[in-house]
Amino acid sequence: MFLGNLGKPNDKLTLQVLTLSGVARVFNTKRQLLQTLGDFPRAWSLLLEFIENSALSKNNEVLLCVVRTALRIVNNFLIC
Repeated sequence: MFLGNLGKPNDKLTLQVLTLSGVARVFNTKRQLLQTLGDFPRAWSLLLEFIENSALSKNNEVLLCVVRTALRIVNNFLIC
């Protein structure tokens, strides 16, 4: 993952990138299991909302992560 010049590991932007990437990875790898849980539509909605809010960032690294994350999620749903 490219973090560029985001700074220290506890930097807010670094945490945003890592959180977005990590949550999307879990959704992609465990989607079938997560769909069996009762609150999947709510979790899916929150993920999309987080992606949407992150897309409003003025930081290039965050925006790049948003685009990559959205593409991974869409591709995963098209494949499965």
